[in-house]
Amino acid sequence: MQKRDFAASYWLMFVLVTLLILLASSWAGLFLARRLMLPIQALAEGTRRVASGDLDQQIEVATDDEMATVVESFNSMTLELRRNREEIDRNHRDLLAANRGLAEERALVGAILENLAAGVIALGSDGTVLSANAAALAMLAQKEGDLLGRRLAEAWSDSERARLEGLIETAEGHPGEAAEVSLVLGGERRTFEVKVSDLRDGTGRDGGRVVVLEDLSDLIKAQKLAAWTEAAQRIAHEIKNPLTPIRLAAERLRVKHRDGDPAIGELLEE
Repeated sequence: MQKRDFAASYWLMFVLVTLLILLASSWAGLFLARRLMLPIQALAEGTRRVASGDLDQQIEVATDDEMATVVESFNSMTLELRRNREEIDRNHRDLLAANRGLAEERALVGAILENLAAGVIALGSDGTVLSANAAALAMLAQKEGDLLGRRLAEAWSDSERARLEGLIETAEGHPGEAAEVSLVLGGERRTFEVKVSDLRDGTGRDGGRVVVLEDLSDLIKAQKLAAWTEAAQRIAHEIKNPLTPIRLAAERLRVKHRDGDPAIGELLEE
């Protein structure tokens, strides 16, 4: 008589157990999905922020499975990226400061060279002109555009070119010694004192030559003028020495003549 009631009870229990199992499975699935998705979402958000330049991003997600290794690796990566960026920024600042220092030194050296009375010419290892200050251009009667990038001796005639090249080779063979060269520039003969020194870089490699020119033309003219002046003074002195007794004798004759001295004739003969 109670068979139907028992069957209903069993079916109700079966449905309840089934619902409980489905509910537990769903809850477990949602829990596992949430536990898996939270680190992934945090990683995605952290990656987006890192890509936008925020290297201070750190993921704080409580996990103890394989995702913990991924999160830890991501945090280590961002820390390393931040340190690298700080190092790059520091190196960049140091490089900018070094470049500013080099620019200031280059400007100072350029100002010194432009205000030097001596001509300074920098030659490359192949003999081409790398730079020349204003004094050198004025001495050589050349324009900067016509001299830079060319060999120094290409601006003159064959004879003068051979003379200058020979002089430079001689000066190179005797470092520290000066040699003189005479060139016709602008229809006027000019005399220069030339010194050639090696131009080496920081590693000691040969980087070319430095040619220093001193214009001796005015000095030679002054020396010649001084020599002629000294010669004239000596000649004047030599002329003046006999003129003094001649003048004294003439004055004595005039005095004797005015006094009517009878011995004027004998004195005149003397």
